[in-house]
Amino acid sequence: MNKWKKVIIGTFLFAGFVIFTQYEKNAEPAWKVNEKEFTVVKTFNEGITVQ
Repeated sequence: MNKWKKVIIGTFLFAGFVIFTQYEKNAEPAWKVNEKEFTVVKTFNEGITVQ
């Protein structure tokens, strides 16, 4: 019985790790800025001076 508990806990931990890494991989570039609607600048100072 004790071995089965360890196996089940290990399986859940492994499944959680796999799900977490897949979520991290898919969450990175989820959207892009529409450059026709917004002015995209590379530095903070550029953003201050853009009208």
